[in-house]
Amino acid sequence: MRRHLGVLALTAVAVACAACSGTTATPAAPSGSAVATPASAVCAGIAVLRTTVTKLTSAKPTVEGVTAVRFAANDVAVQAATLASSASSELRPAVTDLLNAVEPLRSALAQAGQGSTGTAESAIDTAIAGIGTAWQQLEAKVATACPN
Repeated sequence: MRRHLGVLALTAVAVACAACSGTTATPAAPSGSAVATPASAVCAGIAVLRTTVTKLTSAKPTVEGVTAVRFAANDVAVQAATLASSASSELRPAVTDLLNAVEPLRSALAQAGQGSTGTAESAIDTAIAGIGTAWQQLEAKVATACPN
């Protein structure tokens, strides 16, 4: 019974930390080993996503090519989807906005692949800027709990 109460207490702390806002505390592990809380998992996901988004938003499609940008966009989508699965309900809408921001880029990249590079180039730049904006909004939500 006592052990179950300890597990319940750890779970309550983890759930409270999952919103990834304010100060997060890592509860002591019952067996003495480190336990990743939902908040630390979210912060780790944010760190990976930060690198991936930076790579995409600094990409130069005319230099690196459409394929490189497509791979970077797919990486952002995969990392954001992974983050969405562990994010709190408070954070999930911002992650979803980032995921949704990838779709216009995919469309523009498909258009570029069909030969209409003039219009596609502008659409690619606009879509990458949209991903940057969605990322900034997500990052602002987790800035206190998940500093750079």
